[in-house]
Amino acid sequence: MPIKAVVNTLDEVEETLRPHYVERDGRYVLGVDPVDGYELDNVRGLRTALGAERSTRSGLETRLREFEGIEAGTARAAMERLNEFGDLQPQDIRTRLATLERLERLNPETEAERLAQEKFNHAKSQLQGQFTTRETQLTTQIADLEGKLAAREKQVTKFFKTGQIKGELSKLNPLPEARDMLEMVADRDVRHREVDGNIILEVLDENGHPRIKDHLGTPFTLADYMTELREKRPALFQADGKSGLGTSETNRAPSGQAAGPQGNPFKPGASFSITQQMILMRTDPAKAARLQSEAGV
Repeated sequence: MPIKAVVNTLDEVEETLRPHYVERDGRYVLGVDPVDGYELDNVRGLRTALGAERSTRSGLETRLREFEGIEAGTARAAMERLNEFGDLQPQDIRTRLATLERLERLNPETEAERLAQEKFNHAKSQLQGQFTTRETQLTTQIADLEGKLAAREKQVTKFFKTGQIKGELSKLNPLPEARDMLEMVADRDVRHREVDGNIILEVLDENGHPRIKDHLGTPFTLADYMTELREKRPALFQADGKSGLGTSETNRAPSGQAAGPQGNPFKPGASFSITQQMILMRTDPAKAARLQSEAGV
């Protein structure tokens, strides 16, 4: 049976061997005298140290292979050059060397042209951005002004049309109470449009086409329209001494009564008259209501 070099208690060995064990660090170690280099000792630490040394040697040998073929003078010159970089890290050195190599490959004339082109493109981009912004602002302002101008032109045109109608109608002496109705009728039948920068008025037929008054295509003017309106509705105009126009001595209504046919203008028959109805409703609403009731309207 082999003899144990170290035991935790003497009970683990035979009684005759116990005197040969010496207590050390809480354990019992077999006492052996060294002979020819052989001795009993704890070699665990030595093995660990030996393993570390072997690993270090292997690493150094691996790194050394990277320098195979390099002469000592070349290596020394490289080290001296490396010292010129001071405290720079290897990555910084590589970056600067790469930059240096790139600059050495550049053509000064070509590089100057490239830099000038970059500056030009940058300036152009900024100007284009500023121009686009300003263009947008001006376009918005122009659109706003055009909208206001269009509204003003429409208003002016409306005033022009209304003024022309009022002017032509005034020449024919309409009854004061019929003036608004006649203007409304004329506004419906007359349109305005622009020709060569000028506003002209056109009288329309029932189909919405400009009217003409002869085979030559002569335009039917606003004055012609007003004259026709007076001839169709003479009761709405004051007498001016012309035969067949306006109210004459023979058809003038008695004082306090509306001019026009005698009788109830709301009652179907010979006395029915829309013109007289409108005049009554504007001048004497109470009488118009009474006549409507009598006519069963």
